[in-house]
Amino acid sequence: MKLSDAPRFLTHLQLTARISSYTYKPGWQLSVYLDPWEGSVLRVVADVPDAYHPSQTIQLRINSRIPPMVSGPDFDHYVLWRLDQIERHECREWLRRGGKPLYDPHDPIEP
Repeated sequence: MKLSDAPRFLTHLQLTARISSYTYKPGWQLSVYLDPWEGSVLRVVADVPDAYHPSQTIQLRINSRIPPMVSGPDFDHYVLWRLDQIERHECREWLRRGGKPLYDPHDPIEP
């Protein structure tokens, strides 16, 4: 195989341009930035109710390294997957039995 036959991946500029056309929930910001060590990183920022102090809000600032993406639809699926993981984490904080999270994502003894 020659180098010219190798698959091409989306560039940081292409990822940045693509994410700029996305929207999610009101108040949620999605962006891509370039980390000097990790490469392109998906950044999700949102103010959400604090599951442990419901009268307060907390700002999520989640950074996730973006693996090499061959196409725009691959990146779309990655962003959807990552948002799904964030929402599942929030769900596990909010689903309660007897006033305590049923599957607390911050519980250090959880497998």
